[in-house]
Order: sequence, then structure tokens, then C-alpha cells
Amino acid sequence: MLFRSNRWNLALASMDSQALANLYWNDAVLVSDPHQGEIAGSQALSVYFSELMHSHPRARVDSRHVYNGCGFSIDVGRYSLSTLNEEGISEDHPGVFSFVYLYRNGQWKILHQNLTPLETESEEHESPTAHGPAHGESHGKSLGESHGESRDRKSTRLNSSHTD
Repeated sequence: MLFRSNRWNLALASMDSQALANLYWNDAVLVSDPHQGEIAGSQALSVYFSELMHSHPRARVDSRHVYNGCGFSIDVGRYSLSTLNEEGISEDHPGVFSFVYLYRNGQWKILHQNLTPLETESEEHESPTAHGPAHGESHGKSLGESHGESRDRKSTRLNSSHTD
């Protein structure tokens, strides 16, 4: 699992949208911004990542849980995405993620990804119903840097086995 998530982080850092898209199966679905809906298929993923690269994204996993089965792996947790706004100022976007990796034809690739943005601390003060991450929970790991070691204090590890 660590190898697979390291490939995603390296592809993002390379700013190569096609390299990112190649980590997904042709029938993969990414669910991200609620306004965009589902992004399905290789071509749509490549376009999505190409548009994302304009903001010079950098991702980090703040906590994660990995569950492995026969021919699949599920990686869920919290992330922070740093992007540059139009003025060139860095902005952090916390959220929760899930990846479903599937083993087909001798390869591990992403079949499904869900990225759900959470409201930031300033947005929490504006909205009494916001449920953003608790202050101080970020552990600052790069995406794929940890296999379950970086978790918030309340979580427990259910399955420590993994396959690559």
C-alpha cells in the first residue's frame, strides 16, 4: 500500500496530470468538489488533474487507516491540500479522503477516489454547523509517507497487514 500511495504523491509533485491519470483504471471514478460531481474515466481524470495543476497543489496526509483484502485495498483518512491562489498566496484546504485500489491484470490501480473538502477554521466561525478537523490534529506527513503511523489520537488500527 505504501508504494501505491507514494506513486500518487510523486505524480502530483511532478505536475504531470497524465502521470496522475495513469494511476487510475480506465473505468475509475473520482468524486471531489460537490459542484463538479463524478469525474469518470481516464480522459476526464486527465482534464481534472490538468486544471488542478494551475494551483500548484501539494498534498499531505494528516491521518489514515488502510484496510486490505484479496485483490483490493482501501485507504481512508484526513488530508490537507495546499494550493496557490491567484495572488500567489498559499491556501490550505483540509478534507477527508478515500481511495479504493484494485488489483487487475497484474497491476494495482485506483478504481475509486473520494475527496471531501472540510470547512476551514475561519469558515467554522461563520457557520455554527461546520464539522472541520479539530485544531492541532495535523501531523504533517506527505501523502504516502505513512502506513497507519500518522493518525489522530482517537483512532485505532484494525488491520496492519499490507500487500504491494
